[in-house]
Amino acid sequence: MMLFALSCTSTKQAFDPETSKKDYISFGNGGGFTGQIKKYYLLRDGSVWTSGTGGNEKLGSLSKNTSTQIFKNFTTLGMDKLTLNEPGNKYYFIGHRVKNLDLTLKWGKQPLTETSVETFYQILMKSVKDLGNKN
Repeated sequence: MMLFALSCTSTKQAFDPETSKKDYISFGNGGGFTGQIKKYYLLRDGSVWTSGTGGNEKLGSLSKNTSTQIFKNFTTLGMDKLTLNEPGNKYYFIGHRVKNLDLTLKWGKQPLTETSVETFYQILMKSVKDLGNKN
């Protein structure tokens, strides 16, 4: 019976951005005194994951409508056309992977002239915070 329980847990599906073919938006921040990186992934189905030392952990799910709107906003705001790679000691990032095409925007060194990037980042971070408040 113990063997059956172990085999069930070992086949549990988890999100791995390195091997997954799913589209996602990644976002978070890093650097500073500790150099720690906090990274989140939003999948099209609304599931939100975070990466940590023990692997990836599912934080919860946004509604399908919210997730769809966030993915649309990335393109509508023109972020898929931006080039931004100006990290500072403390930096922020938004990544977008669709059909194996990757784009990452990083900033922190200078104030942003493209305010839509900061606004979009704040919306993503608030979504994660709201998930934490549901638990």
